[in-house]
Amino acid sequence: MFHQLVYASHTTQKMGDEDLNSILESARRNNAKIGVTGMLLYIDQNFLQILEGEEAAVNNVYRQIASDPRHSAISVLARRSAPERLFEGWSMGFERVNKDTAPDAFAISKEAVDGAIDPARAIEIAILLRNFYRINSGHRAGL
Repeated sequence: MFHQLVYASHTTQKMGDEDLNSILESARRNNAKIGVTGMLLYIDQNFLQILEGEEAAVNNVYRQIASDPRHSAISVLARRSAPERLFEGWSMGFERVNKDTAPDAFAISKEAVDGAIDPARAIEIAILLRNFYRINSGHRAGL
């Protein structure tokens, strides 16, 4: 059984490509060591992230994220046990979405940060993200 956690947060500063690449590199390196997988979306100063793995490892990663001063308005949208991972083999998938070209994705993140997404819908979003990413990336493992 695996633990899954979905959260959303607002960043305290605009994140450029260098900032995001640094976060992603660190997450991939650290998550691989402790068996945490997932997906991270960055949408106009908002993060939407799915973490999965052993419960203690997922909770530890989330505590580190929650104490990071680059995050504000952090909100756990869902926690659940699942028989399998959604993002098997991905130390951390990543996508940067532009609100001008994907306004619906921005609305999802904005709702999440405002606490308007219920836990069941958060898991549906995680599954949608996984399927979208697999289709558009040719299902490359290790992302």
